[in-house]
Amino acid sequence: MNSLLTPPPNAAGLNPDAVASLQQAKALAGVPLVQARNFAEDVQSSMAAAFGSGVMFSLVAFTSWGRSLHSPVEDVQYSKTRAMLSSLGLQKYEKNFKRGILNDTTLPWLTDNALRDVNIPPGPRLIILDRIGRDSNLKGR
Repeated sequence: MNSLLTPPPNAAGLNPDAVASLQQAKALAGVPLVQARNFAEDVQSSMAAAFGSGVMFSLVAFTSWGRSLHSPVEDVQYSKTRAMLSSLGLQKYEKNFKRGILNDTTLPWLTDNALRDVNIPPGPRLIILDRIGRDSNLKGR
């Protein structure tokens, strides 16, 4: 930046007021202008670093969080429940079963009240209870 404010070699032929103004601008703008430029570059670098860091954190957190929600251990506990609901065409209620922690272990003790508590409508409740009553694999008693 200082090279832009350096008077040309033949400054003797220029207007003395112009040369004085140029030297004064050079004296005033030298260090603060460089500091301002460095500050702007620092801000841009910091913003880029923060953005990159945030993106990476989001990717890592989302993938880790997603894996923990759908862990194989949890899915194993609902394998019979999922198969039963799917065979009845009621797979949309799987999330209700999971919310109420009604899994393969609890199927033999499932009641109308338990299904009502997890917001399953009367028709599907009757169908589910009938299937559990008829299927010895689901009764498990």
